[in-house]
Amino acid sequence: MVEVTLSRSSSGQLGFHVNRNAVITDIEPRSPADLAGLKPSSRLVRICGSDVVAMTHEHMVDLLRSSASVVLTVVQHLGDGKSRRSVHLERARVPYQNGSGLFR
Repeated sequence: MVEVTLSRSSSGQLGFHVNRNAVITDIEPRSPADLAGLKPSSRLVRICGSDVVAMTHEHMVDLLRSSASVVLTVVQHLGDGKSRRSVHLERARVPYQNGSGLFR
């Protein structure tokens, strides 16, 4: 995940479009989003510190439009153009040394 801060262009735009699944669908050339390195198919996780998981598309757009400067947390797209939908976590046992010098 990366955090990106966007300031509006002289025309007041951020330069990207997002769908109802919080996936960036289009980046306008030479826009603040383009200059910040955002890519199509990347997924928004947070907008200005608010999680987008339970937001409607309208709420996301309202939040993006109403903020002078926008801080986004983004999961970048995979090389095949698909955005990540989940993370696989595995459980691991890590040995530690107790006070007697033994590992458990």
